[in-house]
Amino acid sequence: DPRAADAYAGYVLYPLCRMYHAKGWVQQFHLGALRNVNTKKLKVFGPDTGFDSMGDFSQARGLGHLFDSLEQSGELAKPIIYNLNPADNEAEIITFAPPYLRVTLPLSKSSMPHPAYP
Repeated sequence: DPRAADAYAGYVLYPLCRMYHAKGWVQQFHLGALRNVNTKKLKVFGPDTGFDSMGDFSQARGLGHLFDSLEQSGELAKPIIYNLNPADNEAEIITFAPPYLRVTLPLSKSSMPHPAYP
């Protein structure tokens, strides 16, 4: 169930994000991976061993809720966010980043930083 998976991810990520902030650590969000797409290789080598693919699902809304909750409590660590899917970097992540000025993100040839956010 995708909703249950999202709820669980939030349940795990929220306290981890708070801990990163408390320690002064930077937190990296590597988004867009579709894990373990080759069942044969999964059975031989186990999970998360390089047989992943690029996903095509939106994650900006959930990340926005997470960052907003952490920002409201003053516990948003400096995040680095990027997506395996370049289309999502440009369409979601770059437009999502300006409200959180501490965000670092990859820029492509077609994207320019906003002059108000050096």
